[in-house]
Amino acid sequence: MTASVFAAERLLFSPVASEADAVPVIFAFPNTYTVGITSLGYQIVWATLASRADLQVSRLFTDVQESLPSQPELLGFSFSWELDYGNIFTLLERLQIPLQATARTQQHPLVFRGGAVLTANPEPYADFFDVILLGDGEVLLSEFVTAYQGVRHSSRATQLSALAQVPGIYIPSLYNVAYASADGPISAITPLAATVPPQIAKQTYRGNRLSTSAVVTAQAAWENIFLVEVVRSCPEMCRFCLASYLTLPFRPASLEESLIPAIAQGLTVTNRLGLLGASITQHPEFENLLDYLNQPQFDAVRLSLASVRTNTVTPKLVQTLVEHGTHSITIAVESGSERLRQIINKNAPQ
Repeated sequence: MTASVFAAERLLFSPVASEADAVPVIFAFPNTYTVGITSLGYQIVWATLASRADLQVSRLFTDVQESLPSQPELLGFSFSWELDYGNIFTLLERLQIPLQATARTQQHPLVFRGGAVLTANPEPYADFFDVILLGDGEVLLSEFVTAYQGVRHSSRATQLSALAQVPGIYIPSLYNVAYASADGPISAITPLAATVPPQIAKQTYRGNRLSTSAVVTAQAAWENIFLVEVVRSCPEMCRFCLASYLTLPFRPASLEESLIPAIAQGLTVTNRLGLLGASITQHPEFENLLDYLNQPQFDAVRLSLASVRTNTVTPKLVQTLVEHGTHSITIAVESGSERLRQIINKNAPQ
């Protein structure tokens, strides 16, 4: 079962051979393979780690796994949904790693995690992770691995102190978090030593090459789909939306340098294309992207979209979706009340 799942993958990157003294890493997703491999975030982090010769990366899901190292030094988690949170504990127990970070010793791997959920509010998870990455992985992952390599053979305390110096890395055990009351908000976060930064600056990737699928497989929940991140963040600033506030500034992928080359590569292994982003139709060259996809050589491509705003649904978009086999579209209205839309800044045309 496991071998056939991984053998069915069509990779869009080239994993490198690990060096003799490479750091053994487990990269886990706390759900089944079918769910996890559909996550673009999981794919990108795995591909980034697997492209480094100084790492030996093994993947772990709740139902399948690659051959795991007996003494991993790093254990990373990717999770996107709150209901998967409990599965993290299940995987830690399976690996015989204490759930609480404070109970781990030199014999245990450093357990790390990043992503939007933890960047927004790491404290509900702080007791269970040694290292939390705040911000975009394009900036943080390389800095994290390089910093760890510098203290790889040091004590656990030295490793954590060194990693705390890297911008965007939060080491919960090096801070005291005080609350206004037992069920109240945080009143203060204080470093336990003068050498620990008093604040952690969230790291933001500002390039115009955004994420695309690293793997396409029929075993994914969205089978055989190639995913392309068209934009990151959103210019509308709806008051409830992390995708706007947490990932600012609004960044469209370059059409010529990023989107077109990525789509051309992805369509060499599949005819299913997914366009992702909080507000993809607000890409400044979205109409040109539709023109590109409407070329005759892409007639057989099946197209899927993230949700779109009501005032950006154009006749060209609808015609493009029809011609590419899309049977439905999600329109982000959010509320039937104009008063409530004004309160939450969810403007919609009348």
